[in-house]
Amino acid sequence: MNETICIIGLNIIKMLLSLAIFGPLASALIYFNFGRYLGYYANYAMLYLYFISLTSCLLLISTTITDNLVILMSVTKLSTILSLNLEIASTNLSQVVLTVIILVSYCVNCYAIYYMSSDAFTTRFIGLLSAFTFSMCLLAISSNLVSVFVF
Repeated sequence: MNETICIIGLNIIKMLLSLAIFGPLASALIYFNFGRYLGYYANYAMLYLYFISLTSCLLLISTTITDNLVILMSVTKLSTILSLNLEIASTNLSQVVLTVIILVSYCVNCYAIYYMSSDAFTTRFIGLLSAFTFSMCLLAISSNLVSVFVF
């Protein structure tokens, strides 16, 4: 029974980690693909996605600090001979850094929406900010040097 609860809890933690990482990526994809069509509603979608990412980061901080968890997820295997893997590691420090990255980029995006409201290239700029935030999140939680260079 306890093993089942631990597996379910670990799956929830991995889901929260995925939400924290891929919120900015989803925001960038929304802006790049549908930004012109959605107009101002794309801003609301981006802010909601960042809020979901920030909330999942805060939940992950509370679970990793109280349980002292280290989560290691393998994204893909690059080479079997050299045993190179693209891995993501979630530790206490990486969760704090990820939360700071998401919080600062949330504030920057809120200001950019306000400041660039009359500019013609607002959707492109905010899409690039979201893509940059996604790459920073991947750099913050990469576990080895190969992952740093690929991400």
